[in-house]
Amino acid sequence: EISVDNFDLSVIRHFPFASLEMQKVVIHDASAPKSPDTLLYASRLSLLFNFTEVFCQDVSVRKVIVRDGMVHIKVNEQGKDNYHFWKRSAGGEKGGVIDLQKIILKNMQVSYDDKKDRQLYDLHANMATLSGQFGESAFHLNCDADLFVKDLWIHGTEYLKEKKAQLLSGIDVNTAKEIYRFPKSEVKVEGVDFLVDGNIDNSKKDWMLDISVKTKEADLASLISLLPSAYVKYLHDFKSSGKFIFTTTVKGSVNGKNVPDVNVDFAVRNGKLNSPDAPTPVENIT
Repeated sequence: EISVDNFDLSVIRHFPFASLEMQKVVIHDASAPKSPDTLLYASRLSLLFNFTEVFCQDVSVRKVIVRDGMVHIKVNEQGKDNYHFWKRSAGGEKGGVIDLQKIILKNMQVSYDDKKDRQLYDLHANMATLSGQFGESAFHLNCDADLFVKDLWIHGTEYLKEKKAQLLSGIDVNTAKEIYRFPKSEVKVEGVDFLVDGNIDNSKKDWMLDISVKTKEADLASLISLLPSAYVKYLHDFKSSGKFIFTTTVKGSVNGKNVPDVNVDFAVRNGKLNSPDAPTPVENIT
């Protein structure tokens, strides 16, 4: 079920694109038809298409702009999601209604709650742009996002809480084979730069990881503050300074029986640690 307060056509707002402008949009999720939750709310949602298609029978949506609202994506314990609400055409013919190439989020709360894979992401997208041929099963996805991470849990471990983050990435996506390759991606969390490359492969229904993560030289105290909360508590009484750099590789399968190999190389320059239990600090750590 989709409800819209106001709906009109504009040929000026996003020129040279024409746009279908919707205000106060509510889309219910597809998981519980008797008592549906909200999948998406937006104060304004714009569907952009080529100006020349205004007078055509078929309109291909090229861009979507969503602002001032929320998106709540869920996957239950059986792997059923709440966002597949559309039907395939009889006989599999192609409709041409959606040729989506760009999604822009402005001031949107985004949550992803996956009960099957035990992952929870709670983010606020100040501004996020995703571009790619979303209608294809294989495409290159570019993502440029300014985010505030309220909470991020994976397999029972809280990795980030109330942190500013920027994401600049390019990912080769194959949704049919479930293969994701990101040759060069950059993630910045609270001023610490992480360079990520590698691939994730689930084509044989057994997640295979081959990922490397590197940091540019970072402040040691800032990096320690990004450790999962379960580990930061051990360093809670310490004060630290200095420069830190590391390279991590994660390689192997992830399933109920196996965990991947993880290798970490790191270095500290001009490090210093103060502990309330020690009268003298440890200095010039290399």
